[in-house]
Amino acid sequence: MDSKTFNRCVKNVCQQNKDVDFQMFQLSRNAVRDARIRKNSNLQKPAVLDISVSFDETWQKRGYTSNLGVGCVIDILTGIVDVESLSKYCHECVISARDLKKNSVGFNIWLG
Repeated sequence: MDSKTFNRCVKNVCQQNKDVDFQMFQLSRNAVRDARIRKNSNLQKPAVLDISVSFDETWQKRGYTSNLGVGCVIDILTGIVDVESLSKYCHECVISARDLKKNSVGFNIWLG
């Protein structure tokens, strides 16, 4: 597969992943809001809610050698609110650095 075609596919998959993440975040946020309003009927629907959460993250391996990890925001009442995958490796960045030369102006513009 040509590198431009591959990069286009990677970009498409990343965008679809962001869309699904956003939808899941909306569902989680609505579930937390509904549970809090059921628990305390004095809360208004559009009000900003103060909730108690815990954050935890873990990496695939101990030490500083792991490239993959995950972070979770956990609501005390309802459970997980948000999950974020963490990565220190980006294949598109590596390919672009190779093709555009890492220290070039073009790469810095691409990197944004």
